[in-house]
Amino acid sequence: MSFSKLLSRFSSSGRHGDPIDKQAFIPYTYLPLDEAAHEIRLLTLHRGKFKDHIKITLTNTPFTDDNVPTFEALSYTWGSPENPVDIFIGHVSGTEPDQSLLVTKNLGEALPYLRREDQDRVFWIDAICVNQQDLVERSKQVQRMAAIYSKATRVVAWLGPGSKKIPLALKCFDKIDRNVEGDWNSGSLRAISGDPSWEDDEMPMGLKQRDFSAMMEFFKSEWFERLWIYQEILLSSTESSLVYGRHSINWTSFRSAAYFSTHEVYEDAFKRITAATKNLKLLTTVEMHPSNALDPSWVPDWSHPNRPFRLPWWYSSGLISRAAPHFPSEKVMQVDGVVVDSIALSEPCQIQINMEFRPLVLEMRRIVSRLFSTNLAVDEPSLISFCRTVFAGYFSERFDPPLQPFLSLSQAVQQLKIILYKPDEEWPPLSSKFFTCIKSFPSGRCLCRTHKGNIVLAPRVAAKGDVVTVLLGCPNPMILRPTGEGNFKVVGEAYYDKIAMGEALMGPIHDPFKSVFRWNAPEQGYLPSFLNTENNSYQWVDPRLSELPLPVSWRKKKHKMEDCLQLFINDITGEETNVPLRRLSFSSYNARHPQAQASELATQALESLQNFLPLIIGITIFGASTFASLVSQLEEPTSRFSLATVQAFMAIAWILFIVALGIAMFGVTIIKPGPTGSMQKSSLKFLVKGARLVKMVCQLLVIVAFLFLSLVVVAYAGPVGWVAVGLTAYGCLVTVLFWVQWVRNPGPTDPLACD
Repeated sequence: MSFSKLLSRFSSSGRHGDPIDKQAFIPYTYLPLDEAAHEIRLLTLHRGKFKDHIKITLTNTPFTDDNVPTFEALSYTWGSPENPVDIFIGHVSGTEPDQSLLVTKNLGEALPYLRREDQDRVFWIDAICVNQQDLVERSKQVQRMAAIYSKATRVVAWLGPGSKKIPLALKCFDKIDRNVEGDWNSGSLRAISGDPSWEDDEMPMGLKQRDFSAMMEFFKSEWFERLWIYQEILLSSTESSLVYGRHSINWTSFRSAAYFSTHEVYEDAFKRITAATKNLKLLTTVEMHPSNALDPSWVPDWSHPNRPFRLPWWYSSGLISRAAPHFPSEKVMQVDGVVVDSIALSEPCQIQINMEFRPLVLEMRRIVSRLFSTNLAVDEPSLISFCRTVFAGYFSERFDPPLQPFLSLSQAVQQLKIILYKPDEEWPPLSSKFFTCIKSFPSGRCLCRTHKGNIVLAPRVAAKGDVVTVLLGCPNPMILRPTGEGNFKVVGEAYYDKIAMGEALMGPIHDPFKSVFRWNAPEQGYLPSFLNTENNSYQWVDPRLSELPLPVSWRKKKHKMEDCLQLFINDITGEETNVPLRRLSFSSYNARHPQAQASELATQALESLQNFLPLIIGITIFGASTFASLVSQLEEPTSRFSLATVQAFMAIAWILFIVALGIAMFGVTIIKPGPTGSMQKSSLKFLVKGARLVKMVCQLLVIVAFLFLSLVVVAYAGPVGWVAVGLTAYGCLVTVLFWVQWVRNPGPTDPLACD
C-alpha cells in the first residue's frame, strides 16, 4: 500500500475512538543512520485536525556545521512507560507496508497539540528519531544532542495539556516581561517600566493573589524537574517556546519570570502576596518537616506531598489586624505579635484518615492518658477543652443556621466519654460524624499541653519549648521555635481554643455577647458575627471595638452591604477596604484598642504578681528562720566587722524580708485581681503600674537583704563572702537595668523575627 493511500485511509476513518485494525500494521523498522554522513533522523508531523490519528514520516538527513536542516526540537518528559500509544509511520518511497510505533503516553498526548491543520511540521524527537533498541546508535546520538538542540530552528518545550489557570499564568509572564529585564548570567532583575513596584520589594507589584496561584500552577509541570532542560532549552534559539496544551509563550518572555529556583519563586510569591493583601494567611500553609532544611523557614513549600487536613481559618488576631512584615535581611522576616504560651508536652497523633474503628479508639485513649498524665481520669472542663481542640472548634452551635456535617459540643463530648470510659460491649451506636471529625484534624499533627495547662493542636514536629504566638494579620496561632537572640523558626499553624476569636490581643468577649458564624446570602458563606443573648439579636461589629474611635483620617463609608460588612476610607490617601479594618496598621491597632491592650496587660501583671508572692513568702521564711537560729549563736568574727555589726547586718536583712512580704501582701490586697475587660482605662493603668511597682520593690528589697547576708559571710570567710557580695551586687544591677528599660519601653509586644 502506498503512503498516499495510507493517508487517504486515515483521512476517511481516522478519528479518536474510531476502530483501527492494528493487526494491519507491523512494528516499524528503522533505516540505519549513515555515520560517515553524520546523519540524524527527522520526523515530519503531517497536518491534520486535533482528533485525527497521528501520522508521521521519518527521514534520514545529514547534520553537520555546514549543512543544518530546518527543524524544531522537542523538549519534554518521557513519563511512565505504561499504557503506550500507537502512532502510524509511512515512508517517503511509498513502497513499504503499513507500520506503527509505540510511544509513551506523554508523547502521544503532546503530538495532537503540536500538529497544525494547515501545514506539516518537522521535528527532532529523541524517543522517535533515535532507535532506542540500538544501543550503539543511541549512545552516539546522545552525544550529539547538545548540537541538535542548539542548532534547531527553535526548541518547543512541551509542559503538558495544562489547566484552566494556564492562560492567566501566560498573561502574567508577559506582563512581567514588559516590565522587567533579566540578566541570565547574574540572575538579577531590573525594572524597565516607569512603575517602581517592580524593583521595590516593599511595594506590591501589579499582580493579584490569583495571578500568583496561576503561575504556581504553571511550574507544577514535571518538565521543570528534568536535568536535561538546561541543555535543551537554555542553549536554544530565542524563537523557542513553552507549550501548555493549546497555549504557548516565547522562551525569552518567560525567562524574566523564571530566574529563580522553585523555593525562590515561593519566597518571592509569599512576599508579594503578603504585601498586596496585608495579611499573613499564606503563613498558615507553612509547616516544618524533619527532612526540610530549606531556609528561610517562613517560606511555604507547596510542593511537599501528604500535607495534613487544612485547619479552618479563625480570627486569633481579631477581625481588624493588618500584617506589616519587615525584611531586615534577605532571609529574615520581622512581624508584630505576642507570645501567648509555650509547649510543655508534645504527643504526636498516630491517627490516619483511613484508620479503622478500634485502632482509632485505642489511639485516642493513649493520647488522653499521656496529655493529662492520668489513667483516663480527666475532669469535665479538661475533657471539654480536649474535645474542642480535637474538633478544631467546629461544632454545629458555632454556626447559624447550624452546619449539618458537625455535631454539637455536648454530643461530641458525650461520645468521647463513651469511647474513653465504657467497655466495648456497652457502646451504643455512635455517630459517623463523630468519627469523621475526630480523624480529620489530628491526622498528621500532634496534640500538646502548654505550660498554662491548655490543649493545642499543633504541627507534628512541634516540641517542648516551642512557643504559641498570635501574629497580626494571621488568622490562626503560629507555633514558633526559638533559635536564640530573639529569632524564631516557623513550625506551623495551630488551633488554640481560648484565643480563636482574638482573645490574646483584645481580651475575652464579655456577656451578653458570644461569637457565632452567621450565614450571609450575598457573600454565600458564613461570616463572623456576635449574638446578644439578652435580646437574641446579631451584630457584625465586634462589641470589643464598637465604642473605640477610628484612627486619624479613617472614617466609615456607606455601601450596599452594610448589613454584613463595614467599609472604611482614608480621607488622606483615598485607600478603601471592604473587610473590617483588616488594612489598619499595627500602630493604628494599638491606638484603636487601648482598652483591650490595657486589659491584657493588667491581667498579665496581676498573674505575675500572684505567681511572685509564693517566692517572696519562701524567701522570707528562709531569712527569718536563719536569723532566729543564728543570731543567738554568732561568735566573734575573725576580721573587719564586730559581732554587733554582724548582728545588725542580719537584723537589717530580716527586716527587709519582712517589709518585702508586707508590700507583696498589701499589693495583692489593694490591687485585687478580677475581670478587667469592663474597667476604665485609668483603672487598668493603675493595675498595671501598681502590680509592676510592687514586684519591682519586692525584688530590690530581697536582693538588698541578700547583700547584707553576704556581708555577714565576709565577716567569717572573707574571700567567699566577697564573691557573694559581688554576685548579689551584680544581680541588683541587672534588676535595676531591667526595670529602667521597662520604664522607657513598656510596650507589650515585640517584633518576632523568623528566619
